[in-house]
Amino acid sequence: MENEETSLVENTTPRVKKKNKKSLLIGSAAIIIVVVVIVALIAGYIAGKPTAQAGSVYDGSSVLTSYYNSTTTTAESLSEMYGFSTGDAESLRNDKPAWKAYSFEVEVKNKSKEPISISAFDVKNNGKDNIWLQIKTAEKIDIIAGNTPTILITALVNGREITAETAMQEIKKFSIKIMYSKTPTTSPDGKESIETSKTIRVK
Repeated sequence: MENEETSLVENTTPRVKKKNKKSLLIGSAAIIIVVVVIVALIAGYIAGKPTAQAGSVYDGSSVLTSYYNSTTTTAESLSEMYGFSTGDAESLRNDKPAWKAYSFEVEVKNKSKEPISISAFDVKNNGKDNIWLQIKTAEKIDIIAGNTPTILITALVNGREITAETAMQEIKKFSIKIMYSKTPTTSPDGKESIETSKTIRVK
């Protein structure tokens, strides 16, 4: 009887081992599949997210000329566009020799499958060393899916002693995020859709 029980245990053990091995293989395969799916989702997300690449900085004095000649550009609108005080805006209009303007090129690649609209910029430490970067666009910048336009961010510099070379170097050091959303659509009754705001870091 004892021999029969021993034989039964011996015969059963290989089956248990095979079953455990099979379960282990199935579990490993399931983990691999999950990892592959997660990686694919992340890759798809990154591939479909717009990107922004910093470019050149050059003289933008024509921007100041347009402000000086404009009858609609007010101290309040300049303050809203650059984030400085109305006092700085008044200085810009009245102490012209102290101010300079520069244009900062940024290449925006819309990798998404939808058109996007840019309306603002988040600039960390804006105003540092008397340099203000534009934080709001005059008009929305629309970019269709797959396009890679170069947009311009204006920088205003207050200081006769700040050379053009120094200003250009400092402008490139600012940490900038572009605020964008899917381009709103308009319904037949004239209502515009409300889209979620997202950001693109300029690299």
